[in-house]
Amino acid sequence: MKGIKTNIRRLVITLVVITLIAVVFSTISLSEEETEWEIEVEFATTESYSNVFFGEAVNATDGQDSFDIPKPPAPPAPYLYAFLNAGLDPPYNKLWYDIREYPDDEKIWDLVVKSSDTDIEVTISWNSVLVQDTEYNTVKLVNLQNDDEVNMGIEETYTYITTGTDYFEIRCSNVEVITELTDEWNMISVPFQYAINKEDVNVLYDGTVYTWEEAVNNDYITNAVFIWNRGIQQYEEVDVFEPGQGYWMHALVECTLQT
Repeated sequence: MKGIKTNIRRLVITLVVITLIAVVFSTISLSEEETEWEIEVEFATTESYSNVFFGEAVNATDGQDSFDIPKPPAPPAPYLYAFLNAGLDPPYNKLWYDIREYPDDEKIWDLVVKSSDTDIEVTISWNSVLVQDTEYNTVKLVNLQNDDEVNMGIEETYTYITTGTDYFEIRCSNVEVITELTDEWNMISVPFQYAINKEDVNVLYDGTVYTWEEAVNNDYITNAVFIWNRGIQQYEEVDVFEPGQGYWMHALVECTLQT
């Protein structure tokens, strides 16, 4: 009898150990599937609510994979029904979670918000701290109806009047726009707190990005950049843009300076 009890005790201990090992390996497996970053975007009126999640993971792809979760159909009215449209086949054409490959320099999430009512206020909210923790320099929420742009790394809410179906983009980019140039002399400055050599500045023209040298050779901009020296009361040519300083440069076409 004593031997039977001992065997039972050993069996129980063995089962406990096996269970603990299984939990450990399960945790390791789940950690491999964890997202690098994930942001919830919430939508609310006085009567209804919806949400979506966008993010990135090392093991994810920009197509359909196990990280993506489809959104169930719209609830009964009154409702808000938000989903991410990644251009996938049903049921993944309307995503609740759209997790894509990490890292990247640029991504766009297409967002659709449907409402059973029209002409009412909808407030979109998110956590700006989580946005700042992504690898992107800028993350913008863009209302495609009126071209409103909100910096999601600074602001945390955006309110609009719904038309019933409204379209947005979440634009993530490591490109920093310095300024827009017109085809004349332009007074410019850098919008960030670090110096940058003009050779490290790119020029966006007609949908194509050119290096500074290519833009000069193509006659989109002139190479010379000038700053006014108050001490000697004349212009000096410079190669580095410093924060807090104003510069004159000439463009021959309308284009954009960016990093």
